[in-house]
Amino acid sequence: VNATDPSLLSGGVAVLGVEEGAAAGELVVRCLMPAAVADATVSFEVLMSSGPNLGPLTVTYASLSALAAPRVSHRSRLQSSVLGGDSVSVWIEGFPPVADIGAVASITVFFENTRATVSRIRSSTADRTVIDIVTPAVADEGNLTVAIYRSADPSSTAVTFLHLFTKASASLAVDRASTAGGLVFEATVYGFNTLPLESYTTMDADFGGVSGAVVGMVSSEFRKAVLLVESPATSLTGQVTLNFTSRVFSGSSAAPFTFYPAAEVSVARPSHGPSVGGNTIVVEMTAFPITESPSDLRVSFGGAAGSVSRVVISTESRTVVEVVAPPSASGGPGTVVATITPTAFETEGERAHRAVSFAYTFDKVSPAVLSAAPSAAP
Repeated sequence: VNATDPSLLSGGVAVLGVEEGAAAGELVVRCLMPAAVADATVSFEVLMSSGPNLGPLTVTYASLSALAAPRVSHRSRLQSSVLGGDSVSVWIEGFPPVADIGAVASITVFFENTRATVSRIRSSTADRTVIDIVTPAVADEGNLTVAIYRSADPSSTAVTFLHLFTKASASLAVDRASTAGGLVFEATVYGFNTLPLESYTTMDADFGGVSGAVVGMVSSEFRKAVLLVESPATSLTGQVTLNFTSRVFSGSSAAPFTFYPAAEVSVARPSHGPSVGGNTIVVEMTAFPITESPSDLRVSFGGAAGSVSRVVISTESRTVVEVVAPPSASGGPGTVVATITPTAFETEGERAHRAVSFAYTFDKVSPAVLSAAPSAAP
């Protein structure tokens, strides 16, 4: 693909891929456009190895002041295995909103020349769109450019970022846990000969020098086994290497794993209220998962279901929510454990692992006169 007037551009046009279109005889050529003179209209033509060239086609470059480009503000993970199949949540600001969040086909994602699956559109407003992507399998490790755009308008809605693929001989259902430990997840390990199901007791899981535990084995076949692994409590934060070895069988397997600070409740006020419930409690948390909506949270007070009425603020470091207390489960006074659980994760185990708790006291409700009749007497 060549520009008829290259002087308007900062470089050449990179052809990212060619594929068949949806209609018969349709050809789709995906290009990465270079920077150009602001407000310039540039003509291009597609040079064919055989047959006539296509074009001219025109592209108009808007100035930055006239076009606020979408940008990625947050990603749930920065790297994944070349084996693919990992879920990545992406927060995009300034992306054209999707009216029907069930229409996942309205957003297209490519990891360079490989198309990825959009498994879910969590939310989409004029300010922010949040989507879940399933990474594809790729041939080699390294950084790949990821392009996300509205399927109906790829030229003006595209947003890009780099994603790192690593050579991992183990595939983890969950590749991160809090420093509190205790998260149980599946790990598919490769390189061992067929392991008897009961041999999981001979397996060791080393998280960057801290011993975890292999607590079970789901399945085993030649050079592939699915283990149940429990993360340890640790003071380490950041990425470590999770190594799997056996004290009996030869072989080893490894994958990157990340520890993040455990979420905690820093403030819950008031810490008590009437046993009939209905009062609002402001809860401030640190290191809690970013939360978009009250519907993404579940609250319980000693077994009684409460509710979240409002998400005041939610960032990587600080989340503040307003919780409405339910009536006491016992019907009377007492102190219970209140738990806030994020529900946007795939497994109940990971949801429970990311939950936070605080003590809350239901006060005894004093008798009160509601009415008296008659209200006067001789």
